[in-house]
Formats: sequence, structure tokens, C-alpha cells
Amino acid sequence: MFVELSTLQAQVLVTIRRFGPITPSHIGLRLDFEFEKASAHVTRPLKHLVTLGLVERVAVNKRVVSYQTTSTILPPFRIKKDEEGLKYQRLIHENQ
Repeated sequence: MFVELSTLQAQVLVTIRRFGPITPSHIGLRLDFEFEKASAHVTRPLKHLVTLGLVERVAVNKRVVSYQTTSTILPPFRIKKDEEGLKYQRLIHENQ
């Protein structure tokens, strides 16, 4: 059984696994988003990963929230072809 994720969701998941616990801003920065919008770009994928139970929210205090994976081993997942992932791939390709 595979979990289907968009390209961005998969990148966020792998980033959290490698560097977590990590804040949304730092996730966005690691994925090469601008500082001002870094956390905004990863908010929706984070919510989806939390809903799937792959990631959990860790509140350090009321102002600082980090995310970490719920397991040290990631489940098998595959990238679904969706418009969000295609846009992100084009964005990465154009910036290289």
C-alpha cells in the first residue's frame, strides 16, 4: 500500500525527516522559497501530512511550532501527478 503525495508534499515530508523537528519557515527556506513567503508555501502540504498521520506538530511555546515525522521510517509513497506538483517542478526548472 502506498501513500499518494504531491511533489511538494513529498519534498516537505523528506525535509522534515532529514532536518526535523523544523519550523515551517525553515522547511520553506530549505526548499528554496523566498524568506517572506517560505512558511506560506508549505502550510497546506503540512496540514495534509498531519491529517495523514505522517507528521506531528510540536509546540515549543505559543509562538514557535515545529514539525517532526511520527516515525523514523517513512512509509512507501508515490508522487501523484497533479497541477500543484507540475507548477513546482516548472518553477524549480526555471530557476536553475
